[in-house]
Amino acid sequence: MLKEIALALEEAVEAEIKTDDKSLARAAKALSLAFTSDRETLPPCYIDDREALCAYAAAFLIPNAVKVAHALLQLDLPGLLLNKPRLKVLDLGAGPGTATLATAIALSRLRKNPSAEFLAVDRSRAALDLAGRLFKRVHAKGQVLETRAAPIEATGSLPAIGSRRFDLILAANVVNELASVEPPYRMLRLLFENYLNSDGAVVIIDPALRETSRSLMQLRDRLLADGVARVHAPCLHQGPCPMLAANARDWCHFYIDWERPKLIERIDALANMDRRHLKMSYLILRHCEEAVGRGARNDTWRAVSSPIVSKGKRELWLCGSNGELRRVRRTDRDASDANRDFDSVKRGDVVRCAACDRLGKDDVFSTAIRWRNT
Repeated sequence: MLKEIALALEEAVEAEIKTDDKSLARAAKALSLAFTSDRETLPPCYIDDREALCAYAAAFLIPNAVKVAHALLQLDLPGLLLNKPRLKVLDLGAGPGTATLATAIALSRLRKNPSAEFLAVDRSRAALDLAGRLFKRVHAKGQVLETRAAPIEATGSLPAIGSRRFDLILAANVVNELASVEPPYRMLRLLFENYLNSDGAVVIIDPALRETSRSLMQLRDRLLADGVARVHAPCLHQGPCPMLAANARDWCHFYIDWERPKLIERIDALANMDRRHLKMSYLILRHCEEAVGRGARNDTWRAVSSPIVSKGKRELWLCGSNGELRRVRRTDRDASDANRDFDSVKRGDVVRCAACDRLGKDDVFSTAIRWRNT
């Protein structure tokens, strides 16, 4: 599914963006620096500039769309959303339609007659116009896109949306641009109270940076503590974030293995960037308590670190359905058939094991779900 989405978007972007690779790579490199180390230099309307918009579409739209699709598959798109006769989707801070396009292509692949209405809201009319052209190129039959140019502000109402309610609300690379925790908290509260259907979901995708990810973790805790929302993923529990409480250093983020399209390979080579593995922080939030943590058991954990390998042992940080953050170690001499899955676990995998600090030869450790393979 992720490969299909990437290839479909590559074809659409290359047909729409005519700028040469070297120019795109130069502008993409500048954007990459602004998105990460020089965030304070990024102007609010940077995407209104044609060169920046073309570079964003060529270099960042496809990777970010894959991140959105990865999150949607964890939402169990076939089970929870495809039973809707006509899915209604709101894309906030849509830019050139990244999240809309990922969702439209996913629906086209998963449903014979995909019927959906998309409303894409962004302050940039130029970006929304590009979103409309790309939407037509991906052949999203049975789906319609409406665009509205308006700022995304949490001031008590979202006039660009009106009084409609939605089954799915997408916010890709939006929350991190709202300074501190308070503005996104107000926006999310407003969305849940006025715009999200009772069985709907909100999908938030943010950069995997320490500062922005820890702010997202704080936002998660406040929304849950105030009863605004329940978390569907990545967390397997509804308690306070144990990583946030543990120290001021670590942040919850995940990797996606993917096969880069040729366009991304070319830009990476020219811009000295490396997107062989995608990094993201995310939250999937819902109203419905009964829809949260389906199938989660007391022995279910998500790997929230990459494997830590040293002489004679292998370790992982796991965050459990019991709300614990635990460092689990297995020595090489304790490797066995019962715990062989420990060797292949990657950050983001959901696994099952007893709540222990050290695995012995007879301790069972198994992979429950491999999201990275979807």
